[in-house]
Amino acid sequence: MPEPTNINPVQPAATLDIQSIKVQADSQPKRRAFWRRRGVWLIAALLLIGIAVLSYHWAFGNAKIRCTTAAVTRGDVESTVVAAGIVQPIKYVNVGAQTSDKLKSLNVERGDLVEADLLIAEFDPALADTALTAANASLESMTAKHALKQAQLVLAHVQELPNANKVAGVRAGFIHEYFSAHQGVEDDDLNMICFGGLLIGQDRAWKLVQTYLAARFKGAERFRRRLAIVAAWENQR
Repeated sequence: MPEPTNINPVQPAATLDIQSIKVQADSQPKRRAFWRRRGVWLIAALLLIGIAVLSYHWAFGNAKIRCTTAAVTRGDVESTVVAAGIVQPIKYVNVGAQTSDKLKSLNVERGDLVEADLLIAEFDPALADTALTAANASLESMTAKHALKQAQLVLAHVQELPNANKVAGVRAGFIHEYFSAHQGVEDDDLNMICFGGLLIGQDRAWKLVQTYLAARFKGAERFRRRLAIVAAWENQR
């Protein structure tokens, strides 16, 4: 049988203890260096925070109270009022034209100050001229119709005059205007005045009578010869 080997278990244990002690001895300087570096960074961070706090307090902290003095003077007090609304004028003036013609030119703008006799605008006179021409033509037509009616009326009354003039010594005239009222007496020695009852109003008739009564026969030779012819004709009837 082989001989048993003598094994000493204490020796390996002693060897392990020595190695662990060496490992622990080598790690202590590293830990110290690590904590030393961390301490330096921590101190630097605290310093930066302190500087930041002091800077903020210096920039945004309570400002120092400064007193400024000035001499007392008199002046106007100015006040600014801020309001919303619409400004209304004291007086409105509406400027218009009594025409609907085409606008040719406008010499003012809204808000301009205008004065009396100022030419504000010009209109194209074409439409107005056409309307004026038509109105004049209508007026001429109505005037001609009126003259025709007057002539017809005078003729109708003249035709009735012989009935009055048939009486011996009566020289009658149909009067409807002021010229005939005095001219009939001055030239023809009228001694009777006649009116159209439906043509002459009371006021106009009275004025015609006054004109007739104020007139006098002129007595010219040619007028006397004409009256003598009428008298001779009356004596022959």
